[in-house]
Amino acid sequence: MLITVRALCRSLWVAGFLALAASTLALADLGVGDVLPTLSGADLNGHVLTLPAAVQGRVTLLALGFGDPSRLAVQAWAHRFLSDFGGDSAVACYEVSMVGGMGAWLRPWIEASLRRSTPIEDRARLLMRYGGTGDWKRRVGFDRDSDAYLLLLDREGRVALLHHGPFIDANYQNLAALVERLRH
Repeated sequence: MLITVRALCRSLWVAGFLALAASTLALADLGVGDVLPTLSGADLNGHVLTLPAAVQGRVTLLALGFGDPSRLAVQAWAHRFLSDFGGDSAVACYEVSMVGGMGAWLRPWIEASLRRSTPIEDRARLLMRYGGTGDWKRRVGFDRDSDAYLLLLDREGRVALLHHGPFIDANYQNLAALVERLRH
């Protein structure tokens, strides 16, 4: 069997492309102890924030939502967290709206609507992330679009807790106890 140079090159190119595609698709799921992968987004004031660098030295709750059905769950978790820890400079909290697909085309309307409904003092902690939602869904184990996806980061930006679901007081108590341990 005689293989031409052109056929060999084509085969190597296809194999290389498939290997690259597989490595791109095979991002590891996020686990406790992992450093948070870079997550950038603009807050509702238009300032870009890059995590985990922006929260180094603080215990941080990230409440991710993947679309409007998750809004109430994300807000419930963030509201309770801020009522308990909002005055502590060693703790931070961000609500992250993960917008994918055609949502990027609606960006001006989405952000205008959120700015109208968000008090000025809360706009700096609401991040908008456009694109890459598939990667983040895999990282957090996306299951239901109505859930809040919580990532609690320690002071070094490592994941200390992963959780998803609606706000349930017993689950919040576990999160709060962990925050207490991590901030001291």
